Amino acid sequence: MPLAADEFVHPNGVARVTLVRDAAGAVTAVDYFEDGAGAVQRNQRSQEALPPH
Repeated sequence: MPLAADEFVHPNGVARVTLVRDAAGAVTAVDYFEDGAGAVQRNQRSQEALPPH
């Protein structure tokens, strides 16, 4: 469920994710908060191509 333009919370729990953007507005990472706050786990965006369907 969206909380803000770049912030989302899982509807069945407290886990929260925030999109991290660069100066141009491109998403560069996702910050994951397992308990909704506290320690963050940052996951950088991969530059690898998407796998074929």
